[in-house]
Amino acid sequence: MANEGSSIIDEVENTSTESQEVGTSAFDASAFMDGAEIAKEEVEVEETSKEVVSETTNTDDDSSEDVEEDDGFSWDQIETAKEEEPEEETPEAVVEDDNWDEANAETEAETTDIDWGEIGTEIGIEAATREELIAKVKEAVKPAVNDNDVITNLKGFLEMTDKDLVIADMRAAKYEKEYIEDTVDRLEDSGLMKREATMIRQQLNKHVHSEQDRIRTENKETKDKETNEAAQSKKDLQKFIKGKDDFFGGKVTTLEKKTLYNYITKGDFAGDIFKSHANVAEAAFLWRNKDKIFKMVRSQGVEQGKSKVLDSITSPSSGNRSSKSFKSSDKGFNPNKFMS
Repeated sequence: MANEGSSIIDEVENTSTESQEVGTSAFDASAFMDGAEIAKEEVEVEETSKEVVSETTNTDDDSSEDVEEDDGFSWDQIETAKEEEPEEETPEAVVEDDNWDEANAETEAETTDIDWGEIGTEIGIEAATREELIAKVKEAVKPAVNDNDVITNLKGFLEMTDKDLVIADMRAAKYEKEYIEDTVDRLEDSGLMKREATMIRQQLNKHVHSEQDRIRTENKETKDKETNEAAQSKKDLQKFIKGKDDFFGGKVTTLEKKTLYNYITKGDFAGDIFKSHANVAEAAFLWRNKDKIFKMVRSQGVEQGKSKVLDSITSPSSGNRSSKSFKSSDKGFNPNKFMS
């Protein structure tokens, strides 16, 4: 006699193998993504920039004197044709210890006015807030899952006829052929075949639902882990940027650092890089050869400084300090200009 589907379930579990691939962790631009949408510029950054301009109007002279006395340079002094760099901010304009993600969320909340209660009424769910609506929707509708080998095999048994299902169950239980045939005949004669098949199907359906719930739980744990890792990555990135005073030797302000953080986490950086094959190739080349490129830039700066010094030198024998200067030629320094 069949044992209410347990034999088939045991056979499916013993013959089905599930393999899991473990990937190595690497930097992922999407980890920094918010997941909702990619925004170009935060409203808060624009408002802060306007506030900074008004607050620094009376301190331009002092700021320029400090820049002239400093041997370094600031990235905000370099003009580009594509976009205008943010203005220098005062300490009152930006707070160093604020959480940039929370500030962005507050700005988005202020600019978004949604009646969640009305939306819930339209779909037949009573909810006053976004969180309440999401919770009730998740409770009402379980997410669909992809069938694994175990579920596929069990559903295959469910599609059998009553007689074939009972025979398959008894074969899975390792009954002898003669015993199976005799039992099937007695079930048909007594009219209990459908009852026996129904009991087996109930056990199979129960196991299918249990396997689906297990997959849902596993998927949720994986998603929660990815969400937590993304949040931690953003915290680490924010901490790193806040601790930087310069990038590649150029000084950066707090507002510039915050703009850089939003450029990365909102997806604009990844969008610019992966917009075309040319962008990917050029970005990869610049990063792979960054040491050579910055060394070349520094060398050119030194040579230009030497050239300016040589251009200011005059002939010592002429006695006329206003005489023609010894300028370097296009091919380099010419020592003949120092000869009598």
